[in-house]
Amino acid sequence: MAEDRVVLQQDHKFRVHSVLEIPGIIKWSPFHIAAVNHLKAVEENRVAFMSFSSDDDKISYLENMIGVMTDCSLFQL
Repeated sequence: MAEDRVVLQQDHKFRVHSVLEIPGIIKWSPFHIAAVNHLKAVEENRVAFMSFSSDDDKISYLENMIGVMTDCSLFQL
């Protein structure tokens, strides 16, 4: 049981911190803070985020769910 809890905690941290691995995301920006809070809220948010294979899709998902645009979206115009 305790081992399962550790694995789940590590998986949770990986999924939440994976938002920082997307190129162009600025740590502690309004987008970053809102995205991390969204991913920390419930497991379903993390699963949905990780289900997208491309960074562009992950960013679009987060922007739509949290209502905050990221600066890296401006570079795609």
